[in-house]
Amino acid sequence: EELFYRIDKYNDLSNELIQSFWIPADRRIEIIDTQVNYGIKYRYECKVYYLVVGSIYSITKQKSQSKMTIDPSVQVINFLISTF
Repeated sequence: EELFYRIDKYNDLSNELIQSFWIPADRRIEIIDTQVNYGIKYRYECKVYYLVVGSIYSITKQKSQSKMTIDPSVQVINFLISTF
């Protein structure tokens, strides 16, 4: 399930992170960056964050018996989806 998006603004020459915009995934909004300086090039990276719910399985073997355990797993993962 998509949780939110993050747009990172970088100085294109120094690669310095300048600012991040966090956007909930359930909304459609338009972002206009008004904090730019003349003559400076910027790079933006857009990432999506997902909530992943699953299980972790493990099997242990002792002598002639095997034991399987199942533990719940909840993780937030992110992927780069665009650079502009």
